[in-house]
Amino acid sequence: MYTIGEISKIVNLSTDTLRYYDENGLLAPSRIDPTSKYRYYSGEQVKFILLIMELKQYGFTLQEIKDLSRCKNPEVLKSAFCQRLEELKLEVASIHRIIDLFRCLRNNIVFAIAHTTHTIPPLQRFLRA
Repeated sequence: MYTIGEISKIVNLSTDTLRYYDENGLLAPSRIDPTSKYRYYSGEQVKFILLIMELKQYGFTLQEIKDLSRCKNPEVLKSAFCQRLEELKLEVASIHRIIDLFRCLRNNIVFAIAHTTHTIPPLQRFLRA
């Protein structure tokens, strides 16, 4: 068993976050000492915390992670992952559109500066990058 402080250091997650997970029903400690109120976590819970952190990196919300962790149907899990993958593809496409627009804006600024007699030195450094 690990104390909340030990778990916090092992997984590099704040004790406040671990308490928040408990308050929201995502991860309750294995045991809470009735006298000291210390929270204790098992080795299996360390693995689950790492899974939570990984799923958060994929963009799942804590509520989604909570729902997925309780799901026993592999098809539902597969569907959730496929849906998140599609969402990520849309996000990437949106970012590519923004990059294209930004490049166009930059090119228009370069053109405008090339055809004016006044230039702004910091802007020139930016445009060369």
